[in-house]
Amino acid sequence: MTRDGSHSHQAGDDRGAHTHSYGVLSDLTITELCPSGDNVERMIDPFNARENLRGSSYDLTVGSEYYVFKGKDRITGRPSISNLGEEEPLTIPPHGICYIISEETLKLPRNIAASLSLRFGLIKQGIMLASQPPIDPTYGGKIVAMLFNLSDKPVSLERRERFLSVEFRFLDKPAEQTYGELHGKYKIRRLKDFVEEPVQGALEKLHKTFNRWDKWFTRVVPIIIGGLTLIIAVLTVLVAILLGSKALNSSKSTQPEKQAEVVSQEVEVKAVLELGNTDRLEETKQDTTASQESNEGKNE
Repeated sequence: MTRDGSHSHQAGDDRGAHTHSYGVLSDLTITELCPSGDNVERMIDPFNARENLRGSSYDLTVGSEYYVFKGKDRITGRPSISNLGEEEPLTIPPHGICYIISEETLKLPRNIAASLSLRFGLIKQGIMLASQPPIDPTYGGKIVAMLFNLSDKPVSLERRERFLSVEFRFLDKPAEQTYGELHGKYKIRRLKDFVEEPVQGALEKLHKTFNRWDKWFTRVVPIIIGGLTLIIAVLTVLVAILLGSKALNSSKSTQPEKQAEVVSQEVEVKAVLELGNTDRLEETKQDTTASQESNEGKNE
């Protein structure tokens, strides 16, 4: 009997089949379903109550494999899954997607289902957990989380770092259908069981495309501006030369007219002078004739 008078949890897939009414499992009940000792079946394995057990949930930790899209995946058509050593960090790029497998393996009895949520510390850094359906009763395997980095900064996680919280619920009745009957033998042991082809986030792809264009503009725009400046300078010089040539041609075309005008003025001046000399000569002649006549009159 348990502390509340119900039957104790049974081993195997029927663990907890005769337990109390449905609800969220407490830390005490989770501990009961994860007994210590060797060769003992646990709902969570490995189970670390001191570090990861909470009042109504258990924190899952980062396992030995993860997947982040790489450029070569597009060429090979296969996801390049990475191994993660002890105290070795993994990095989720800005706007990127990362698949992480848990260190722990779950084995749920017929009357318990589970749901996942992201630890609050990662939410504050801009990480979002992809929505997942509940984990059905009798599931046995590791957990894979699909994380989105919605921030513009990389986010790092280390091996065995807590990143997910799993909450367990008693069902009102034990499930009639087992996980194997619904999903066959599909159980996650390695990340390759889940990630079968390359996956790149649309935001990450857009971000990388924007960065490429930004780099291109940063490199090319100064060249374009320099070229335009050079073209404007050349056009300015050509316009100045063209205007100077027109002014020179205009000056040359007006020179003969000015020379003709000067010659005409000189001719007019000479004519005036000649006319003036002629008049004076006539006057002189008349004066001479009058003087002669006057002298002749006096002599008579």
